[in-house]
Amino acid sequence: IAKSTGAGSANTGWGGATDTTATKLDAASVTAANRKIYTAKSDTGNVIPFLFDSLHADQQALFKKTGETNNTLATNRINFIRGDLEVGITEKPFRSRSSRHGDIVNSALWYVGAPAGGFDLPGYSAFATAKKSRTPMLYVGANDGMLHGFSAADGTEKIAYIPQGLLKKLPALTEPGYTHQYYVDGSPFTGDVDTGTGMQDPKDTDYDPAYTPDWRTLLVGTLGAGGKGYFVLDVTKPGTFA
Repeated sequence: IAKSTGAGSANTGWGGATDTTATKLDAASVTAANRKIYTAKSDTGNVIPFLFDSLHADQQALFKKTGETNNTLATNRINFIRGDLEVGITEKPFRSRSSRHGDIVNSALWYVGAPAGGFDLPGYSAFATAKKSRTPMLYVGANDGMLHGFSAADGTEKIAYIPQGLLKKLPALTEPGYTHQYYVDGSPFTGDVDTGTGMQDPKDTDYDPAYTPDWRTLLVGTLGAGGKGYFVLDVTKPGTFA
């Protein structure tokens, strides 16, 4: 959108008129292995890659059916959710789908660019200056079980997060007889937060001038019709998620 006139025009970084976040996710260069998809480990709460070997044993068990004596099908179910479209999966059947990209129903898009809080608080101006050129992002929840973070510059997925509470519902996505369910159906939002400890209001007499602020951009996501619960992610440095 042009600042001077408000007129809209296509973002050429996305490609042609038919290029969307779905066509980007379905590109040949995107594989189940190279997507950055994360969840939380049940015993520690630590953020981990959404891979069978990274999950806690009780989480791994969610992807195994009664009678399965090894981890092959459970691993393939996770790979399917990560984006395998039946290609290379020999232990079938999983359902046929036209896209890796799940449907978006009630989740609104949330744009995050340069910090724009404008707070007159210690350290915020330096934080805003340091992050003014960070990758602009679009965050949205989808019914493939993921909160997606797409680059607003070119539409490619930079990160996806699966809330731990939804893991038990994910195997249904692989079933040939799957009927639609809601997953990450709520709308995300972000805010800039000073995560330093011991901060006092500068107007107070006990304010500590030696305090070192630690500003971050935090995203709060909700499940909406997908269930009860919320999650918080540090999205200060998009594109460099470790």
